[in-house]
Amino acid sequence: MVDLPSFSTYGLILEDAYKKLDDKIAQLQERLCSLRTFRNSFAPISKIPRELLSKVFSHTQEYSGLPLQDNMDVMTRFFVSWVSRDWRNTALATPSLWTVISNKNKKIPVQIDLAEALLIRSSNWSLSVDLFHPSPDVLHACRSHMPRVQHLRLLSSPLIEELDQLLTQPAPLLTFLDLDGDLPTNPLLGVHPHLRFLKISNTVIQKALPLIAPTITNLHMINPAQSIRVHHFVNALASLPNLSELVLVKCFLGEGPVDSRPEQISLLDLQVVSITDTHGYELFSFLGSFDIPQAAITVTWPEKGKVTVNVLQEFSASLNRYQGAIPFQTRHLEMKRGDPHFSLDISSGPMQHRCSLRFPEEDISEEEIGDLCEFLSFEGLQTLSTSTLPLYIVEHNLQNAGNIQRIEFHGQLPRELTWALDLKRKVRFFSTLKELVICDIGEETAARLRYLRKALADRRAAGFGLARLVFVKCRAVDASQFEDVVDVVSVDD
Repeated sequence: MVDLPSFSTYGLILEDAYKKLDDKIAQLQERLCSLRTFRNSFAPISKIPRELLSKVFSHTQEYSGLPLQDNMDVMTRFFVSWVSRDWRNTALATPSLWTVISNKNKKIPVQIDLAEALLIRSSNWSLSVDLFHPSPDVLHACRSHMPRVQHLRLLSSPLIEELDQLLTQPAPLLTFLDLDGDLPTNPLLGVHPHLRFLKISNTVIQKALPLIAPTITNLHMINPAQSIRVHHFVNALASLPNLSELVLVKCFLGEGPVDSRPEQISLLDLQVVSITDTHGYELFSFLGSFDIPQAAITVTWPEKGKVTVNVLQEFSASLNRYQGAIPFQTRHLEMKRGDPHFSLDISSGPMQHRCSLRFPEEDISEEEIGDLCEFLSFEGLQTLSTSTLPLYIVEHNLQNAGNIQRIEFHGQLPRELTWALDLKRKVRFFSTLKELVICDIGEETAARLRYLRKALADRRAAGFGLARLVFVKCRAVDASQFEDVVDVVSVDD
């Protein structure tokens, strides 16, 4: 039975009676809460040491790829602190749990009260800020904390003045900056001394690139509202000696050949160049302005762009001029058809002068593939990997392939190969061929291998035999039928 205070309602003022009863209720509720907490302490989940629980909370803020790629929604962190009193105390004592200010749900912007709570609870730890359409008060709250911001992404923000005030604050820890929308005009040279990753999307760029810092290693420019002239772009990138990755999407003007090319600039650390654009003249004139022998260059035609014969001719001519600006001999060629791209990869070595061209698969015919390859010099070609071999290429390009030593086919064995290997032709192809690799052919193609066997037998008798024939994932093929004409290897996996 509850021990209630004794009093006379006639001898006390009614308000005093309520107050005493409320105080007693509060004491009983606090006692009940204490008993429940003590009871919950026997649960297995409550026996996790606080140090371990804190580490688990911290791991929710770690990234699997680029910063801010898999960030937790802002409310999820508050849910963790609502599980129990012990979890709340542990969460509040773990500053690293509160270091990401983000709204993963783009329809719900981060409210100022939540942002301020995160800023306070994160103590002095470095911050990651990822905001879609941020409000002025949230940007204002983040401004004084810029010295501890390490990753910053602001998407679809029309607040030019607020952005200018935020981005001109010193940020000695900032390494990752991703901005989408109009940008402030003030340059940030020296303000962010450790900036490494810079991504600018859907912005107006006048003569020079804004926000450039010499420490940048990764630069992404996506669909600027105003295209960039080649010489302006080259001059800007010349100030980035540590650049290792360059990604450009629809950045060039498409006004025709560039007559004046700036002096060639060396970017020896550049490893990856990815360009998605339709303007072959500008992009290859741009690439020809750099000495980047170690970079892997990928040029992709936009999916919605129409590929015509004239386009391919202009593109081929532009690439030919690029090879004139950066002379190298094509030794390795990989040509594949398959959804969503037709791809053409050329290189002078495994790690040198690598260029990959990609076009929408549905727009490229066999004849157009031949037109696209016409500019290539096959004199020094050593390896060929392909899933398509138009007769046009065999007749007009491979006649001079006097050094080719390895051919690899994928998907099906084209009749053009047997035609090229047949010594009865007036022109003898692949006289130096030592290894033939055939991958992923089905029963229908396997039935035609008797023609290949005959061609290989004739070549062996004439002194042009292979050193090895390899079948990869060709379960329908009986490799033993070739054992008397060539060393054969069958690989199922």
